[in-house]
Amino acid sequence: MTFGVNPFMKTMNIPVLFLLICPLVYSFDHTVSIGILGEVREQKGDEAFLKLIQEVKAVTGSEVTVTYDPAFFLPSENKIEQSEQNYQFLVQSPEIDIILAYGPINNFVLSKKTSFPKPVILFGVVNAESISLYETDKIKAVPNLCRILTPFSFKRDLESFYNIFPFKKVGVVLDRTLEAFYPIRDNLDQIAHSLSVNCQTIYADDVHFHDKLKQVDAVYLASMNQTESGFLKMLQEINKLKLPSFAAYSYQSDQASVLISASPKEAQGRIIRRLALNFEAIINGTPPSEIPAVIDFNSELTLNLETAFEIGFPLRVSVLMDVNLEGHADRLSADHTYNLLEVMETTVRKNLDLSAGKRNVELAANEKAIARSEYLPDVSLNASSSALDPDIAAISGGTRPRYTTDGSLVFEQLIFSENANGAVRVNSELEKASRSTYQALELDTVLNACVAYFKSLIAKTNFVLNVENLRVTRKNYQIAEQQYTAGQIGKADVLRWRSELADSNQQVVTSFNDMNSALQELNFVLNNPINMRIDVEDARLNSDIFSNYSHLQLLDVVDDPVLREKFIDVLHEMALKRTPELQSLIYNIRSVREIAEMYRRSRYLPQLSFRGLYNQNVSTGGEGSVYPIGAAEPPDGYYNLTLNFSLPVFQKKQHRLKMSQARIQKDQMEINRSKLELEIRKQISKTILALINQIASIELSKISAESAKESLGLMQTAYANGATTITTLIDAQRAYLQARLTESNANYQFLLSSLQLERIIAHFFLLHSEQENQAMVDYIKNRLLEPR
Repeated sequence: MTFGVNPFMKTMNIPVLFLLICPLVYSFDHTVSIGILGEVREQKGDEAFLKLIQEVKAVTGSEVTVTYDPAFFLPSENKIEQSEQNYQFLVQSPEIDIILAYGPINNFVLSKKTSFPKPVILFGVVNAESISLYETDKIKAVPNLCRILTPFSFKRDLESFYNIFPFKKVGVVLDRTLEAFYPIRDNLDQIAHSLSVNCQTIYADDVHFHDKLKQVDAVYLASMNQTESGFLKMLQEINKLKLPSFAAYSYQSDQASVLISASPKEAQGRIIRRLALNFEAIINGTPPSEIPAVIDFNSELTLNLETAFEIGFPLRVSVLMDVNLEGHADRLSADHTYNLLEVMETTVRKNLDLSAGKRNVELAANEKAIARSEYLPDVSLNASSSALDPDIAAISGGTRPRYTTDGSLVFEQLIFSENANGAVRVNSELEKASRSTYQALELDTVLNACVAYFKSLIAKTNFVLNVENLRVTRKNYQIAEQQYTAGQIGKADVLRWRSELADSNQQVVTSFNDMNSALQELNFVLNNPINMRIDVEDARLNSDIFSNYSHLQLLDVVDDPVLREKFIDVLHEMALKRTPELQSLIYNIRSVREIAEMYRRSRYLPQLSFRGLYNQNVSTGGEGSVYPIGAAEPPDGYYNLTLNFSLPVFQKKQHRLKMSQARIQKDQMEINRSKLELEIRKQISKTILALINQIASIELSKISAESAKESLGLMQTAYANGATTITTLIDAQRAYLQARLTESNANYQFLLSSLQLERIIAHFFLLHSEQENQAMVDYIKNRLLEPR
C-alpha cells in the first residue's frame, strides 16, 4: 500500500482553516479541540477552507464548539523523527481531542501503529496498483484511526497521457522522501515498458532539475508533495520549456497550471464533504475505525486551455472528445496584447506598404528637383593629349605639332525654356498628387489594420463561445447518460448527444484555427513576425479607449430623417475638401493641364541658352611644333562665348498631337472626379444607414441573448425532468450560441462602420487629439444648425 499526499490538502492552510472554524461552530454542550500533523507550514490560505468551514457548520450545527490553537499545528518538515515527535506531543497534550494528519511522512509513520489513544483522521492517497478498491478488507481496521484514502493510478495516468500526447521520453517528477518508502520506481518501469517509451526520474529538489527537463518531451507529476510556492516554481519551469504536463489532480493559479489532470471536477467537493462528515461522526460517538476509508472517483481528464495556449499545445478533435476544458478561453498566451489604438499607431509606424509608399513620395520630390536642376549651370573641365603622324606634322608649318596637350573649361547655362518651366510645374503638381496618394494609402492601410483587428476579435469571440458551447454540450451529454442509466430515455438520445459533442469539438478546433489565422493576418499588417504570439484586447463602446470618442455625440442625428440628410450633406462637403484620393486626382488634373499649356506655349516661346569655352594649350613638341620665322604665332589660350536661340517651326505636328492627348486625359480625369464625388456621397449614405441598423442590432441582440439564455436554462431543466425532447434542447442551445455571436458581432460591426465613416472624411478620431476631435464635432454641429 502506498500512502502519499492529496494535492488538495497540500494547498490547504490547515492552521488557518481551524482558526476560522472556531468562531463558526458553536455548542453549549461540549468543546472539541483539534491538533494537526502537517508536512510544512504554509503561509497562504485557500478557498477550500471556506468550503470546508461551511460543510462543518452545516453537518455539526450548534451542538459542538470546535477550537483550534495554531500552536498545535506541527509540521514534519519531511522528517520521520519529527513526525513521530509531533504525534507524541499531541497525544500527550490534554488540550487535544482529535488529531488530523496528512502527507506521506505522517501517513508512513502513523500507518505502522496498531493503537491510538486519541481519535486520528489520517488523510492521504493510495496507489491503485497496490490495492484494489474493492478489497477494503486489506485495509486493516485500527481502533481510533479513521483513514481517508483517495486512489490514483500511475498506469491509468500515463496511458491517458500517452493517448493524448504520444511522448517518447517522459520525465516523472518524484519526491525523494516518498520514493525512499514506497516501490514507486518499479511500477513506473513496468508501465514505461508496456508503452514502449523511456521513463526518466526527476526529483523535485534536484539542483539540475531544469537541465533534466530539457532531456524529456513530456512531464508526469507523480508527486505533488511540495509547498505551493515550490510547486508553482517547478510548474513555471515546465511550461516555460513548453513541455506538456500531466498530474493526477488539477492545479490552477494565475501564474501557472498543469496542462492535463485526471481528477474530476467534483473531487475537491467530495473530499471536503467527507472530512466534515467524519468530524461530525467522531464527535457524535462513531468509532473512527468504522468510518469508510476509500473515496473513489471516476477519472475525468481535464485540459487547461490557458496552459495549452502558453506551451502551444495543439487542440485536436481526437483530444477534445475525451477531455473537459478548464481555464479561460479568452486568455491567450501572448508576447503582446494590442488594443485598437495600438494597432492603428503601429500600422502607421511599421507597415511595409506605407514604407514603400513613402519612397514614392521621395521619388516624386526627386523628379521635381531634377526638373528644377535644368536651370543650374553645367560646368565641365576637359583635357586631351594627341600624337600626329610625323610626316604631316613636318609639312604643317608649325600649325600641327607632332605632340599636343590641351585643356578646356566649358560653361553652359539655360536661360529660358518653356519645356523646362513646364516640367517644373508638372512635377510640382505630381509631387502634391504623390503626397495625397500616400495619405490615401495611409488611411486605407490603417482601416485595413482595423478590419484585421476586428476580424481577430470576432474569430476570438467565436472560439470562446464555441468552447462554452462545448462545455454545455458535454454537460447535456452527461445528463443524457444519467437518464439512460436510470431508464428515463432511450439509447438514441445518448447517441444524438454524442454526435452533438463531436460536432461541438470540431467547431472548437475550426474556430481555434480561424482565430490563429486572423491573428497571423494582423501580424502581417503590423509587420510582425507571422508566428509572433499576439492577443487582441476587446473593444466595446463602454471601454476606456472610446471614452473620448467625440463623434459619438452625433449619433442621435442619424435617427432624424431630416437631420440625417443634412448630416450627410455636411459630411459630403467635408469629404470633398479632405479626401486624399480626390485631392490627388485634382493635382493630376492640374499636371495634365500644365502639360497641355507647356506644349501650347512652347510653339511661340524660344529657348535661350548661353555657352562659354576657354581653351588652353599646355604643351607642344616634335616636328611642326615651331612656327616659321616671320609667321604670326597664335596665343596659347583663347575663349569662345555663344548665345543660342532656338524656336521650333514644324515638328511633325508633335505639339498639336500632344496637346490633344493632354486634353483627352484631362477630360477623362474630370469624369473620374465626378464619379469619385458621387461615390463618396454613396458611401457616406450607405455607412450611415449601416450605423442605424447596427445601433438597433446592438440593443436587440442583448435582448435576444438574454432570452436565449433563459430559454436554454428552462429547456435543460425540462429535458432533465423528461418534459421536452432532445431536439428542442439542441435547438435552444444552438439558438443561444447564435445569439451570443450576434451580440458580440453587432458591437464590432458598429465600431468598424464608424471607422469606415472616419476613413471617408479622412479623420480617424483615435489618431487625433481631443481638441482636434472636439473642433471637428463643433464644426459639424454648427453646420447642422445653419438654415438650408
